[in-house]
Amino acid sequence: MGIVDYKGIIIDTHNDTMMKAVDKYTQKPSVDIGQDTSFQIDINKMEKGKVNIAYFAAFTEDYGTIQSNNHRILASLNALANVEIVNEKRFSVAKNYTQMMAEIERGKRVGVPTIEGAYSIDAENMNGLLKQYADLFVKAIAPVWNHSNALGEGTYSKFASGSDSTGGLTALGVRFIAQMDALNMMVDVSHMNETTFWDVIKYTKRPVIASHSGAASLKPHLRNLNDEQLIAIQKTGGVVNVVFCRYFLGDESAGISNLLDHIEYIVSIIGDEHVGLGSDFDGATMPIGLEDISKVPVIIEGLRDRKFSEKAIENIMGKNNLRLLSAFDKQNDYRVRFNQHTSPVILEDHKTIEWYMDVDCNNLEVENLVFLWDGCELNCTYNEQSKKIVAHSTIEIVERYHVATIEFKDRVGKIYFCTSISELK
Repeated sequence: MGIVDYKGIIIDTHNDTMMKAVDKYTQKPSVDIGQDTSFQIDINKMEKGKVNIAYFAAFTEDYGTIQSNNHRILASLNALANVEIVNEKRFSVAKNYTQMMAEIERGKRVGVPTIEGAYSIDAENMNGLLKQYADLFVKAIAPVWNHSNALGEGTYSKFASGSDSTGGLTALGVRFIAQMDALNMMVDVSHMNETTFWDVIKYTKRPVIASHSGAASLKPHLRNLNDEQLIAIQKTGGVVNVVFCRYFLGDESAGISNLLDHIEYIVSIIGDEHVGLGSDFDGATMPIGLEDISKVPVIIEGLRDRKFSEKAIENIMGKNNLRLLSAFDKQNDYRVRFNQHTSPVILEDHKTIEWYMDVDCNNLEVENLVFLWDGCELNCTYNEQSKKIVAHSTIEIVERYHVATIEFKDRVGKIYFCTSISELK
């Protein structure tokens, strides 16, 4: 039996490809992954490797300001949306479970937006910005990366400044977990110290995901999980996705057998219904023999050689993460999305934002309009004749990418909204 006989879904829950697909200086989309590239992931390689779904991380570390961190996240989310626009017949961004499965049936590859490192969050913007990220179809967020932030302690237990951090999740981080649960977004525990990890387990009411981690019992490393952590993720109903990074699996000579060792070990601790794949393609050094996403089918052959059942293989290769995507798919029926044909425009004063409302407002209570900009509510006006919303930022807009949301009610109280990424030209 070969890979041509394998009919299951294949999912990879972490890559950094969009970080490489944008221009280093402007952060505008600069590489079309619909073409052959030197990257470890592009659409051609996904098709060759029969990978149906890949989680594309919007990565940020602490670049110094909340605004610059948010700009970096939005740049990656914008780049992923652009992949769909220029490759509409082959690739789709996941909006909801039903749409995603329909696109797979049509033979498309699907990209799931995620965030690695929520350095854009602070006490002022969190409630609004998390809601906006959810509106942009983000399905998982790692609250911290290696450095600590306003939400909690990262892998290094230090801030970017070099000063030590203490205490795991902050009070803001606890609120972050509750809002993530309410917004149907998965909390990713792959980048945090152990104190933060156990705080997440304490406060979340939902399954958690480790998007790219290994087994600390096989390879002691800050980025790997010990047996107690593995069991804790299992008890939430979550999934541990085994990282491919050579140095988290073993050493410079690590190959596919080392990856299989970690998969086999974690399955022995928490069962095959809680294990998946989280490569870290385009963000790490891959194992020998698994250099890019086209090679993923060798994992199937390796699992078969180790006498895993076909059911277990299907679980590990994708079915477990498909279960999580379904579990986090509930839609909030009190908010109704509408699509705009225009995007917000930032005027030359770098403080005024204009947005033409391309929608019939006859049955809507537009006087109750709310305008969110990068998570914060701004004062705005609406002109019924021109159908133009004008909002004013209290600070100068200097970064390229921002996110705007308009919300208003109809006469029975249902909320209509549109969320869009805005680009400073």
